[in-house]
Amino acid sequence: MKIKVKKQMEKKDLTQAVESLISEVRDMKVILSELKLDVKKSSNSDLVELKRERLNIGKDKILHALSFHDVRGDVYLFKEYYLKNSFTPIRRVSPRKYEYFAEGKWRIDIDGLRLMQIVQYNIQQSYYMVNRLDAFSIEEFQMNQEHIQQLSTEKYKKRLLREISQELANEV
Repeated sequence: MKIKVKKQMEKKDLTQAVESLISEVRDMKVILSELKLDVKKSSNSDLVELKRERLNIGKDKILHALSFHDVRGDVYLFKEYYLKNSFTPIRRVSPRKYEYFAEGKWRIDIDGLRLMQIVQYNIQQSYYMVNRLDAFSIEEFQMNQEHIQQLSTEKYKKRLLREISQELANEV
């Protein structure tokens, strides 16, 4: 008799615990869906899409970034253009998984390969726009060109992605 009562009590306690957990999960789903809606409403209007383009930054800032001739200048341009708003078009979901905002929706990018192609192209185009022979000495123009070309190498893209990932982690 005592065993039956204990089993019934245990079943009743388990049933109540499960029902309580289910209720909490439902509440969390509602909260998450509300948060997603809030983010979609506010972010889509403030979000800069990640697409192939020249960065719309002042010429002075681009020249300043180019004067570094290394990844510091490239990260500086990235921050000036993409991280100025409170909603950035790039998210690091996990160490190897990124999402970027393009064509009105979030796209998944494993290892950040597509995202880096776009960012690298945009930075290169911005540098090409200001690196003119009449604006620099021949030596400085050549150093600028070497850095601009270096942006296309896989090794440099990986390094730039690492630095950008750190910046994204600092934003959160």
